[in-house]
Amino acid sequence: MTCPTPDHFFRRASRFVLAWALVLPAVFMPSLATAFGFDDVAVKARDAAAAAYRAPASTLPPELRELDYDAYRDIRFKPEQALWRAEKLPFELMFLHAGRGFEHRCESTPLILPAR
Repeated sequence: MTCPTPDHFFRRASRFVLAWALVLPAVFMPSLATAFGFDDVAVKARDAAAAAYRAPASTLPPELRELDYDAYRDIRFKPEQALWRAEKLPFELMFLHAGRGFEHRCESTPLILPAR
């Protein structure tokens, strides 16, 4: 029978600590792990609609902001890097580079729904 090495104990202890680090927040802070529904989205939309619009500051360097039509059109997206291409869906998402008339980025978060 071989004696366990210190590395063995370290790996085991680190797995134990990691497991508890993932479990404890869900147990003691359940409100952080709750889902959201239509009413939550409606409240956020109502609050956003009631607030005054503030245009975001442009952070584009002048080289991108001042591109002419042809120079901007020469920037190409690599189709093999399209979002959802590997999934072979009937659609893909390709992103436009910032520049010319597109100064502000648009952030989005895809919602992954459970399989039925």
